Amino acid sequence: MSLAWVNSQISSTRRSIEILNSQLDKREEELERLQKASSELSDIQGDFQQNEKLVTLPDLTPTTWHGNLASKYDQFREGELLSSYRELYQGQLGRVLSDISAKISEIQNRIKTLEADIAALERHLRYLYALKEDKLEEMRKND
Repeated sequence: MSLAWVNSQISSTRRSIEILNSQLDKREEELERLQKASSELSDIQGDFQQNEKLVTLPDLTPTTWHGNLASKYDQFREGELLSSYRELYQGQLGRVLSDISAKISEIQNRIKTLEADIAALERHLRYLYALKEDKLEEMRKND
């Protein structure tokens, strides 16, 4: 192994570390955005749940509206409308939150892998610097 080869390996390893650090930064930013979106959507889901009772308001009484149409309207609110409302926040929003959670886990795993790869390259870089020092010392002795 020549000194030129060691220097070449040092440069290559440093570039690899820079690339991985850039990827790590992007994944961390992506993770932060997804965690923020998940939090905001969870809050929205809670708002939907708290406001569910509003779907069936106002109560229909004999003094406000009564008869066959009123009964059909009330059945629609208590049945189809309430069911559709629940599907929004329990079904659709729940699935979106589940998908985001899965993506968050995937990104967290990718971040761990990148961190491990960077640590391995940094160890290799330290080895290369030590090897370079040995080569330089060897060259000094031969002079």
